[in-house]
Amino acid sequence: MVLSGGARGIGAEMVRHFSRCGADVLFGDIDTIGARQLCEELMAEGRRAHFLEVDFATANAWERLREEAFRLSLRPSLVVSNVGVGLNASTEETSVDTFDLLAHVNLRSAWLAARDFGPQLRQRPGSSLLLIGSVMASIGQPGNTLYATFKSALPGLLRSLCTELSPNGVRVNLLVPGYILNDPPPLYRKTVPPVLWGEFHRRFGAKAAERNPPVQPLAFWGEPADIAQAASFLHSPAARYITGIELRVDGGLLCQSPLKAGSGNDGWSWTEEMKAWLREKRVSLPATDITEV
Repeated sequence: MVLSGGARGIGAEMVRHFSRCGADVLFGDIDTIGARQLCEELMAEGRRAHFLEVDFATANAWERLREEAFRLSLRPSLVVSNVGVGLNASTEETSVDTFDLLAHVNLRSAWLAARDFGPQLRQRPGSSLLLIGSVMASIGQPGNTLYATFKSALPGLLRSLCTELSPNGVRVNLLVPGYILNDPPPLYRKTVPPVLWGEFHRRFGAKAAERNPPVQPLAFWGEPADIAQAASFLHSPAARYITGIELRVDGGLLCQSPLKAGSGNDGWSWTEEMKAWLREKRVSLPATDITEV
C-alpha cells in the first residue's frame, strides 16, 4: 500500500492496520515527528513501514513516492489519497495563496495519485484507488468554505476515475469520514507540542471525548480504526464488485435533520394579536397550541 498523510490520525491507523495484516506500506507526510513515532511503534511490534518526507502541496509529491516504491521494489495494489488540510477563516480573511494551498492538498493531490500510480495499478487486476473525503462537503459551515469546496469535488473525480480504470480491473472508491476522535483534536494541538501529541491523546483522549457528547445519532465518537476497517473492506475480495461508491462512515451524521429541536416549523406559535383575531372570527385554537411568541 502507498498512502499520503500517514503520520497521524486516520492515515496512521491505516498504516498500522495494513502493516499488521502483512502488507508492505509506504507513506508520505511532512510530519516527521509523527512518522518517526509511528515507525518506531511498528518496529517494536516486529513490523515495518516505509516513510518518505514529502509535501503533498507540491506537484511532484506522488511522483517521488512512486520512485521510492520502485527503489524499495514495492508493487502496490492499493493507493490511498488521504492527506488533507483545513482552515478556519472567513472568505474575506483568506488569501489567494491559501486558496492554492488547500486546492493542491485536498484536490490536486488526489488527482495526482491517480495520474502517477494509475499505470502501476492497471498492471495488477484487483487493485484499488481509495480517496478520502469528508462529511464537511455536505455541510455549510462558516469558516470552512475552501475545505468543503475541494472535498465536494472528489465525488466528480471519483466517477470519472471509476470509468477510466475499471476496464483494467482497478476499483476506485471514496470513503467519507464523519467526526473522528483524532490524536489529539485541533483544540489541543494549538497548545500541546507535536512531540507530545501521541502521549497526550493516549492519556486524555477518552476523557475529552466523554466531556463532549457526539453530535451524530450513534452515541459515541468514531475512531481512526473505523475508517481503516472500512478501507480494508473496500480493498478486499469481498468488495470485488464495488466501485465508484461514496461510503459514509459517519455514525449517521448526515441522516439527521440539521434543525435544532424547537426550530423550523416547530418554532412557530400564535401571538396574542393572532389569537384576538381568531376569537373575533369565532375560530377556536386547538388545545395544544397555547405557546406564546
